[in-house]
Amino acid sequence: MSLRSDLLTAFWNRFPEDRVRVAVVGEDPDKRAGVLLGMRAYLGFDPSWEKAPPTRARPAERRHRGPIAGIREVEEEPAPDARRELTVTSVPDGGGEGAVPVDDAETVARALRRARALTASTRTPPLFDLYVCAEGGAHDLVVGDAGSGERFLLARSWVAIEAPWGRAIGSSASLQLPATLAAGGDGLPVPGTRRHGGVLASLTGGLLDRRHAVATATTHALASLVYPLLSSRPL
Repeated sequence: MSLRSDLLTAFWNRFPEDRVRVAVVGEDPDKRAGVLLGMRAYLGFDPSWEKAPPTRARPAERRHRGPIAGIREVEEEPAPDARRELTVTSVPDGGGEGAVPVDDAETVARALRRARALTASTRTPPLFDLYVCAEGGAHDLVVGDAGSGERFLLARSWVAIEAPWGRAIGSSASLQLPATLAAGGDGLPVPGTRRHGGVLASLTGGLLDRRHAVATATTHALASLVYPLLSSRPL
């Protein structure tokens, strides 16, 4: 088999019922849709997600009536192997997102903390298999001397995934913020709104949006999470 086949086999071997239930922290529909797209891409449901325009219709959702009030569920059609099922659910944690951090470490720490907290709150009984938190943030890049070098401020999304066998993080590509935004002081000034795809959609004129960034970060995190499951690990 190919390395790709080995990775997918290693992943699905962790789920003997051929069903993966994914919880996404918060109620942001773009983040839920992004996690769904990233999961589908990695698992082979839809390898061409990156070609989908930002205006692509979101998957149908329904209000969950289970033991956690207010969560929303997105049920996907079976994978290419019709025995397998992927379900992505938004679960509000009441934490809110607060100001967008201008530090990668702070952004990642927030994502890890919220994913871990959700894991603990839904562990008995175990309602989900994977717990995902997507957070947006920014980071500084100084070219040249620390005191006199040229400063760039870049934005990107981070995703943290908690699984029964470990946890991993992944990020999207970075996008430089124009100087007029970078000079905004503490916190990240974000043009646009959630409804219209956030800063990425604003700066690219709708070519890309938050869902694409979260999807990339999710795929990257899954890659790091699944690779160690291989008994033999080729480079």
